[in-house]
Amino acid sequence: MNIDIGTVVLGKYKIIDKLGVGGMAVVYHAMDETLDRDVTFKVLKEEFISDNEFVKRFRAEAKAAAKLNHQNIVRIYDYGNDGDIYYIAMEYVDGCTLKEIIKNKAPLSNEETISVALQIAEGLMHAHNHNVIHRDIKPQNILVTKDGKHGNIKVTDFGIARAATSNTINAEAVGSVHYFSPEQARGMHTDARSDIYSLGIVMFEMITGRLPFVGDNIVEMAIKHSNDPIPDIKSFNTKASQSIIKIIDKCTRKLAAERYQNAEELINDLRLALTDPSGKFVKENDINDGKTVVATPEELQEIRNKTRDASELIVGDDISGDDISDDDYDETEEEFENRKNERKVIIGSVALALAIIAVLTFGIYYVYSNVINPTVVVPRFIDLDIETAEQLAENKKLYLTKENINDNKVEAGTVMAQSIDEGIRVARNSRITLTVSLGSEKVPMENILDKTEEEAVAILEAKNIHIDEIKYENNERIPVGTVIRQTPPAGTEIGKDDKVVFYISLGAAEENIPVPDILGMTKEQATQALQNFTVKFLEESYSDKYPVGQVAFQGVPAGTMVPYGFTVTATISKGPDPALKLTEEATTETTTEYQAAPIEPVKRAVSIPVIPSFVGNPPTKTVVIDVDTGEEVIKDEQGRIPNGVTTRLQVVEDKEYLEKNYLVKAVAIDAENTRILYEKYVSGKEFPFSINDQIDKDTNYKIYVDNEVILEREEKY
Repeated sequence: MNIDIGTVVLGKYKIIDKLGVGGMAVVYHAMDETLDRDVTFKVLKEEFISDNEFVKRFRAEAKAAAKLNHQNIVRIYDYGNDGDIYYIAMEYVDGCTLKEIIKNKAPLSNEETISVALQIAEGLMHAHNHNVIHRDIKPQNILVTKDGKHGNIKVTDFGIARAATSNTINAEAVGSVHYFSPEQARGMHTDARSDIYSLGIVMFEMITGRLPFVGDNIVEMAIKHSNDPIPDIKSFNTKASQSIIKIIDKCTRKLAAERYQNAEELINDLRLALTDPSGKFVKENDINDGKTVVATPEELQEIRNKTRDASELIVGDDISGDDISDDDYDETEEEFENRKNERKVIIGSVALALAIIAVLTFGIYYVYSNVINPTVVVPRFIDLDIETAEQLAENKKLYLTKENINDNKVEAGTVMAQSIDEGIRVARNSRITLTVSLGSEKVPMENILDKTEEEAVAILEAKNIHIDEIKYENNERIPVGTVIRQTPPAGTEIGKDDKVVFYISLGAAEENIPVPDILGMTKEQATQALQNFTVKFLEESYSDKYPVGQVAFQGVPAGTMVPYGFTVTATISKGPDPALKLTEEATTETTTEYQAAPIEPVKRAVSIPVIPSFVGNPPTKTVVIDVDTGEEVIKDEQGRIPNGVTTRLQVVEDKEYLEKNYLVKAVAIDAENTRILYEKYVSGKEFPFSINDQIDKDTNYKIYVDNEVILEREEKY
């Protein structure tokens, strides 16, 4: 549920800023006006309000975390609902996530890794002692405050936490796929040792700067967590101590019984690791691992001698070696044949009994599933229009519910997802929820005719309408600098991907002259080149492309026809941003002293994320699949499908976006000047990443990707 900035919710929570959007909730920075304190205000998304399961999970987060009170856990102040607003008010943490620190600084030093892990483990021990299992430990859920020399660590987001009981069995794998435990991957019982496994993965990422396992989908990731060994840490960071390597190894064992059995054990070893880098104190858990042991021929003979005819001994008989001689094992050929025939009779009887049981079982199952409790196989609803899906469900005797969401890439009325996968057998009249596209979210186009360029831009940005292009053309009747026409017209319903273009008057054609290209010129050269125009130089800003003293940006593109005296703005370069240079050195030079420096979130240090909309929600395409082989069908040159192939449509991830280059630009604006922090082309594979800056006053940031604003954020000094 989106709430406007400045709104006062529940009579006391004033919304200051929108912090982000998660899977279940929208998160805001708010002020509790009753107690005069900052809070993080989390509100359940509007589409989940009518879903009892999501409401239960949202309440479970609040209940699980509300009973926890520890310096390393974000505190819950208030939770509940007021009408359709289901909310949690919690401690506001002024800082950054551990993920941001890992991206900008990893590999971390041994001391830093241990220090952070200790605080996380302390928080987990407190939660586990209150029978609360987090189940989603990852760097994004670890906050680093600006308090103290090293920053204080706080665990947050108990969104899928659950009270631990003896019969806590998950119906599905829960948790972030890069960090979840093998038992989570298999949808099995989870306990404190599952959190310890996830913490081990976080420690691996801190000490190496990378994840141990990566994959294209959740199934591949689950298999790797369950089967693949943790990669060699030394191959990524030669300075990693043996104590950390051994601790991570024990945390991330595939079998929960081989890990630390509780957070207290882990904490004890982490403290020892601060003074003993050898790791000799890390003990193996003494369990029977069931490994195969190959016996020697002599051992096999001894086993045979000691177990021959043991089945004929009566429990309680004296079987000491003094009472058994070799004569005891002699038998005639007739006796041997009789015993063999007896075995055949027994084996035949058992086989017959098993066959009878199998027939009875099948019969009972058939009667139950077709008469007492008839079942049906769930069909594929995805990619069908909703009318066809409803008719199919009616034919199959299934009950449908619909969840409608906006999607810019899927045609309105098309089924995007189904709550029960195709091929699963369920009872008749079972409920299946279909996610149906509403198409792109539409808003009315604003009327900007006769407005100045600045006024038009302000009006459209206020309505979150993306401007694709501003064009200039001659017009004798419309005053210079005002909007002549717009596409689309005012009042037209437009979606996020619709192109919006408007045209600015340049006056009569005979009065216009072209704007020269001044990029790369000195200030004096640019002034000379623009002698027929009004020149306005903006505050100098950083630029990776143009050296100090050269023009890095010009407001009107070169070649544009404008009237004599038209104002052309320009920005002079200050050279590369030294803050960015420091970040690059810290990320790539793992052997410098900077690497070993303690984590010190400085009050004037900020980190701005660059996360385009396709990150976490990659674009998709529809392909034709061969039903028999499951492979994509390659059409011929005329676009025809080969004869005799049964096909279906399937939506898959379109990975072409990873190969594209995007122009990323970051702008910082404060009361005194405007700075270009970053401007370069970045491939899709490099997202997401962060851009760092240092400020000494309140600063607004804008992040552009291909000239589209993807983030606006204000950072307080």
